[in-house]
Amino acid sequence: NLERETGDAVIAQFLRENQAAVEEIFAEAIAKGQTTEELSKALDPEALARFFAVTIQGMRAMARLKSDRRALRQVAKVALAALDAR
Repeated sequence: NLERETGDAVIAQFLRENQAAVEEIFAEAIAKGQTTEELSKALDPEALARFFAVTIQGMRAMARLKSDRRALRQVAKVALAALDAR
């Protein structure tokens, strides 16, 4: 929900903390996938986590604009392909 006004320091801090928490959850899941060899260890868990967090935010914005499902599926397909990077 980064589209919201961040002029209020309390709201801005909340948004930063929320973003960091989401990225941490993703990074932990990616690192676990690397440990179990489901994902390549060549991937940087933090960078990939940030990529997925912002991709999801963008997809949410697209959905609010009533983008067609096909377009959203295309974005999801490309994003998921990042997990196959070797």
